[in-house]
Amino acid sequence: MTAAKIISAPDVREIPLDLLDDNPLNPRRTIDEGALAELAASIQQSGLSQSLLVRPAPDQDGLVEERFQIVCGHRRSRACALAGMETARCEVREMTDAEAAEIALVDNLQREDVGALEEAEAFGALLALHGTVETVAARVGKDVGHVAKRLKLRTLGVWQRDALHQKLITVDHALLLARMGTEEQDAALKWALDPHAGSKTPVDKVIEASAETLAEGRKNRYLGFYWEPESVKQLKQHIEETSGRKLSRAPWDLDDAQLVAEVGACSSCPSNTKANTALFADLAIEEATCADGACFEQKREAYVQIKLQETAGTALRLSWKPTSAPPRMQIGTNDSLPPILNKAMKTVKLSQVFKAGQWIDAKKGSCSNVLAGITVDWNDDAMRGYGNTNKKLRKPGEKLLVCVAPKCKAHPKAWEKAAHGHSAGEKQESWEERQAREKKELAAFAATEEPLRRALYDAILAKITPEQIKRTVLEESRENYALAVALRISSAKVQSHILAAPAAELDMLMLHSHFGGELKATHYEITQKDKGRGKLHELAKIAGVNPDAIIQRIQQEQKAAAKKVDAAAPKPKKAVAKKSAKGGRKS
Repeated sequence: MTAAKIISAPDVREIPLDLLDDNPLNPRRTIDEGALAELAASIQQSGLSQSLLVRPAPDQDGLVEERFQIVCGHRRSRACALAGMETARCEVREMTDAEAAEIALVDNLQREDVGALEEAEAFGALLALHGTVETVAARVGKDVGHVAKRLKLRTLGVWQRDALHQKLITVDHALLLARMGTEEQDAALKWALDPHAGSKTPVDKVIEASAETLAEGRKNRYLGFYWEPESVKQLKQHIEETSGRKLSRAPWDLDDAQLVAEVGACSSCPSNTKANTALFADLAIEEATCADGACFEQKREAYVQIKLQETAGTALRLSWKPTSAPPRMQIGTNDSLPPILNKAMKTVKLSQVFKAGQWIDAKKGSCSNVLAGITVDWNDDAMRGYGNTNKKLRKPGEKLLVCVAPKCKAHPKAWEKAAHGHSAGEKQESWEERQAREKKELAAFAATEEPLRRALYDAILAKITPEQIKRTVLEESRENYALAVALRISSAKVQSHILAAPAAELDMLMLHSHFGGELKATHYEITQKDKGRGKLHELAKIAGVNPDAIIQRIQQEQKAAAKKVDAAAPKPKKAVAKKSAKGGRKS
């Protein structure tokens, strides 16, 4: 049933703005203040071109004047108020809450400036009303594939939504992230924004730093403050290689739907890459993998609890992770432990976890301290199981007989330092310290490197021919950022410069678009043998320019300039020896 068949005939009238109420179900959550000001100016000059759609407001009892609720046109009503108008032309219709909500959703989706997340939530609301993606697509006049992809965005986490809203990532990045669990989303987002961010760096700090760098780049992109996330292709490859938990690592039955009843069986879970091929078919993950690490861990803990209950709740919790620290026995209330353990440790608390090195395998009856233990994790660090293949994989839920008594003569504990990790007392460089260090190193490198590249580039331009330009440049394209660097203009002016350039200059612009970006130095190039000048050297050979002679000349000029600066700098005064009263000297 269409909207025209279920609502009454429209009634157009002028209604005071102070009698119009916002619809609490309005799908639009953000309004561009700049665009709103432009709309207000247009209304002030030419009037309101499209009427607002309103309905009588619910709960009119006791009101002196009839009030109306805006269904479509919240932005227009604000613009009218901003333009100084007291009334707005409105189309009044009788409609139910469901009808008003659907009309508002469809109207909002037809706007050009609707954001991807708002569109996703609107599609979700329509899906709840109509039940199928195909029906939603028909109602809004969109492609079924487009609607299905947008619906995936509803599973984005808080930080992923924030990054998309700030335009730190694209919708294509977000679609890759949306299919993963919360933990995987956070890890992949951090990598996409800064591949060098450490595991201990909070994702919000990475977002904040990326937003600041992007803001600087938008102001001074041609000065080198350029930032962009990893490409969608690179993010896809990263997710394929690092995200998710291989289901072959699970010690529980993948068909068990009661292990965690609210999520069901792993074999048919939507986060199973092999069970949900519609969502994961484009990812090169050969083995069945769980894309939701938090759910995987929830099932691990549930499985461990079942194994603990099988021991009547008397088993210790054992970890395969190594440690060099002696166990700090926590006080518990278990009366079933051996007397020696009770006496030595005031009773072991069963909730504490003993790491490898704090417990040792023992045989039944080998000492009075032997207890049953249940393992709670895996004996490798690779979440996806790409660790040492020669090492037998030990899983959670294994039942062992162990001794944890610190001073047991039958089972002495060798508390050795773990094989991995940093040396004791080694100071770890924080993420902020690394960023500051690399920024300082880049500034020093660019100060000497970029003049070399500019001189080499100028020499190339003086000798290269149009035929050489075409042959060289047409092999590969480059973004407009390179043009901005080569022409010493802002990125915003590049397009207008291209349009205004006469035909004779277009060949040179092609050269700039490919090689101009080579004029900017990057931190990575500091450690490179050619200092990042490889492409300029290749171009120099084509143009018949000797790059070594030019670089040597500029380096000599830089050294001479540095000597002048040193000579002009004030010299520290030498200490003058004082004479003693007897005519001698004091040191």
